[in-house]
Amino acid sequence: MRWYERRDEERARTDKAKNDFESVIYAMRDWLSDYGDEHLSYIGGATKQEELLGQLASAEEWLTDGEGEYATFVEYNQKHAELDGEFKRLRARKDEHSKRPLAVMQARKRLMEVEDLIQELTEKKPWINETYKTDVLSKIEEVRKWLSEVTAKQESISLSEDPAFRIAELELKITRVNSAYTKVNAMQKP
Repeated sequence: MRWYERRDEERARTDKAKNDFESVIYAMRDWLSDYGDEHLSYIGGATKQEELLGQLASAEEWLTDGEGEYATFVEYNQKHAELDGEFKRLRARKDEHSKRPLAVMQARKRLMEVEDLIQELTEKKPWINETYKTDVLSKIEEVRKWLSEVTAKQESISLSEDPAFRIAELELKITRVNSAYTKVNAMQKP
């Protein structure tokens, strides 16, 4: 009885993995075809688009007419991971490109705000040691320097390449600056 249960579980897992693989093939094909002109710069041109569509056709053929009919859960998962990774990378390029200018502007604005808040602490909370405020200001300068470097590097990178930095990296750095400020601001009068 247990053998049948395990067999049925393995079939269900395999069917799900096969469906996931098939879904990513169709989703990627739609993304490449339906919005092809809009996405060409993120793909790397029409030649790369045709190459990717050819890979998708091969993957679909493998799935329906070839070895894929009898593949295992592990094989489906491996093929799905490879294709899905490429698809996510392409979509991330577009997403990062569209959201990057606003994220950079907001980050620079927040760095200026925190810098101003640190200056206000001198008047409002004179008991806070300058060392703590200087530490926050140095973190701000580190982020500004990093941001200048990566934005300059990003300008030299084409849209079909992975970005020089991700928005999530920038947000993490801003969060660390905010945390450093919050700690200093929270210091109570002795």
